[in-house]
Amino acid sequence: MQPTSPFWFSIAAMFFTLVGLIYNYFNNKATNEKSEQAIRLYQGFLEINLKKNRDYAVENLHKTQRSMLFFREKYPNGNINVLKFMEEDNYSMLISNYNKICMLYLDGKLDKKRCEMEYKNEIKHYVEDEFFQKKIFKKNRFTSLHKVYEEWENLEK
Repeated sequence: MQPTSPFWFSIAAMFFTLVGLIYNYFNNKATNEKSEQAIRLYQGFLEINLKKNRDYAVENLHKTQRSMLFFREKYPNGNINVLKFMEEDNYSMLISNYNKICMLYLDGKLDKKRCEMEYKNEIKHYVEDEFFQKKIFKKNRFTSLHKVYEEWENLEK
């Protein structure tokens, strides 16, 4: 057979196709590893940002509560309705942060084990607390928080 026959062209084409497949396999493997690293990095940034938001909400709540104590000491007969409204708003902001965490948990954007270890006790406290049930959860807008709470509590039972 002559080297220019269609048979040799077919063999050469198969060889280059095989080389291309091997190259793409290793190239895709490296790309997949880099994308997994990027996803883990994103999750880390997301978790840090969520913790900062939660800490900010807790700090605002504590500032409002300290202001209420100071106001009550200084003006025992004064009207603290504005401060009570601010306190309730800060509680709502705090619960909204936990609800956002739960939304991301349900969407699979947070590490499930680490999220459960980090937030389980806090979420359980807020969902079971009488104050929150009366004042905050009466608005029924924190569905993700309740779903995650139910999921974690059903796993325990």
